[in-house]
Amino acid sequence: MENNRGEFRQIRSTGEWTNTVLAVVAAGKIISIDKLGDMHVTDPVTEECRLINNEKYTHSQFLFGTSEYVYNIDKNGTLFATNVNDGSRKQLSEFANYNSAFGVSCGENIITIGGKSGRPFLTNPNGEVTKINDFDYSKTKFLFGGTNFFFSIENNNLYSTNPVNGDCKKIGGDGAFANTKTGVGMNDKVYTLETTGVIWETDTETGQYTKVIDHSFLDTRLMFAGNTKLYAILPTGCLYEISI
Repeated sequence: MENNRGEFRQIRSTGEWTNTVLAVVAAGKIISIDKLGDMHVTDPVTEECRLINNEKYTHSQFLFGTSEYVYNIDKNGTLFATNVNDGSRKQLSEFANYNSAFGVSCGENIITIGGKSGRPFLTNPNGEVTKINDFDYSKTKFLFGGTNFFFSIENNNLYSTNPVNGDCKKIGGDGAFANTKTGVGMNDKVYTLETTGVIWETDTETGQYTKVIDHSFLDTRLMFAGNTKLYAILPTGCLYEISI
């Protein structure tokens, strides 16, 4: 039986996610990095967990998931790709190529915002980088990935950008996202956690928003998304899967 919208369940035991510093979904699995720099793969269905390899990811600043790979950018600006299935890791960029303020996945690509320029860049799976447009994203507070678009919140407003042609448009009314604490993009919709603890879904085509869940996830420490589920890690070390 399918879960109803807004229902949630705990994955693995309380406290197991206390040391998690970054987490995403890649290849249908939950990928997490802990304080020791170990990367783990957790099956959200069976809840089985394993090390992805013997590499250390201690200096990772950003983590991105696609259908086959998990990507990480180190604090020194180097981009790596790790195959979720076999754990093989390869370097895709030279040192300091990614001086980024934000980064998310968009489909099979990576979107980054230059830390100094404020310009958005697309990196494809081959490591090739192109500038998306000349708009200034330096005032971005939140960046969310989607399937065909990426989304940014700036001055409490939500914007959608097409990474192919660079078109950017505003979504919804002025100041509509003033209470956003964190959020994610999934299937070109935006899910935001407000300071009230309520999670909202925004249809990025119409700008209409609907409540996903009333349960208070106000203390959420990390929030990320899969193909059809949201995930929230709380300070208690609990990971919850939320049905959409």
